[in-house]
This record gives sequence, C-alpha cells and structure tokens, in this order.
Amino acid sequence: TRQQTLKEESVRLEQARQEKGNWTRPQLASLRTASETQEVVRKDTDKAREVLTSAPVFALTLTRAISNMERAVDLLNERRADAETQAAQQAAIDRFAQLLDSLKNEPGEPGDEQSGGGQGGGQQGGPPRDGIPPLAQLKMLRSLQIEINERTRELAEVRQREKKLSPVQEKELQSLGTEQGTLADLVRSLTEPSDEGANP
Repeated sequence: TRQQTLKEESVRLEQARQEKGNWTRPQLASLRTASETQEVVRKDTDKAREVLTSAPVFALTLTRAISNMERAVDLLNERRADAETQAAQQAAIDRFAQLLDSLKNEPGEPGDEQSGGGQGGGQQGGPPRDGIPPLAQLKMLRSLQIEINERTRELAEVRQREKKLSPVQEKELQSLGTEQGTLADLVRSLTEPSDEGANP
C-alpha cells in the first residue's frame, strides 16, 4: 500500500511539473520527501527480506523489489518523477503482488486445506519454510525467470536503439545478471532430491 501511494505521488508530481513547465520550490520539496519516503520503504523491505532465511526464492523476489526501489530513489534524486520513475515503482508493486499471488493455493494443490490433506501435505519432508510452502517458491521461480528474461531483452533493445544505457539502466542490468546467477543456484537447490533424514 505504501509503495502504491508513492507511485501515485510520482504521477501527481509529474503532472504538476508538466503543467508548470518546470519544478517549483514546493514541488521540489515534495520530490525530496517522496525520495526519503521511498528509501524508508526500501529499508523496511530489506528488513523483511532478512527474516526469510528459509524461503530464498521469496527473499530474492524482495531483493528485486529493493532494486526497483533503489532505481526509483536514484531517479527521484535526479529530480525525475517521470514514466521511468513510475515504472520502477510499479515494478516494486508488482513484486509484492507476485508474492501474494504465489501464496494462493489452487484447488487440489498440496497444502490446500480444502483438499483434505490426508497424506500430510507439507507436514513432511523437512522443516516449514517460514510458513511458505515449497510450491509457492516454485511458482515464484518461474515468474522471476520470465521477468528477468523480459527485462534483460528490453534493456538489450534500448542499448541497440540508443547505442548506450543510462547509468541507472547499467546498474539494473548488472543487478539482473547477479539475480540470474542466484536464480540458477536456487533452481538447483529446490529441485535436488531432499534427504528427509537430514536436518541441516
């Protein structure tokens, strides 16, 4: 909700700037406040990520949200509340929506309380992952891979069209490369046969 409010504020500020033709002093003050608030939300998200030690896919998703927020902060500090800033903020909103959506069980899925759970469902095969079922993490893995592929392709198209990327875009591309490596490690970790007798 806080991230959605921040995006709406960016939309409002950009509309006001366009109407005036330039930033006014009160608008610049609002822009600074928006940047500071975005940084607070980023820090709070980082704290939430640190708690998810046994749900690495969710932690990675929050890492992506944090990266989106950092991009928004950088742009706001450049006195920009334009479409690129709003897109970064919307991307962070989308990350949270993905997390919530992955936690929704489809009828008949393991962990769906409506299905009866006669075989014990997620009660066996290892300790609970912060209350997050493994299937939810697998859903997130797929969503993350699709998104990383799409965003990497978009940045490649920008580079080909513009002959270069902005510093903010270069930073995002580097982050995407790091996240792709982390994602590959998580795929291997989550798809390896589990040793039910082990308790690491």
